[in-house]
Amino acid sequence: IYRYSVSATQYGGEHTIGTITKDQAEYWLDRDDDELHQHILDHDGDENAPEQFRLGYWQDIDNVLHANGVEYSSSNILLITDENTPT
Repeated sequence: IYRYSVSATQYGGEHTIGTITKDQAEYWLDRDDDELHQHILDHDGDENAPEQFRLGYWQDIDNVLHANGVEYSSSNILLITDENTPT
């Protein structure tokens, strides 16, 4: 049996996929992209948007997927260690 440990470090990203209501979608489709961008990056929620259309912080819209990982880049490190070889 071969055993290896794999780790990756440095820079990466966080991605979420989630759902919102049809009414929320229609409200934000009628708005400027910058307004939506500011809204989802605001930790406290945009008080200027009516309550029923508030989406919350982007990290919380993740009922489908919430993933983190490093990106493929020369500035990142991928370390593979043979767990069967004594050090």
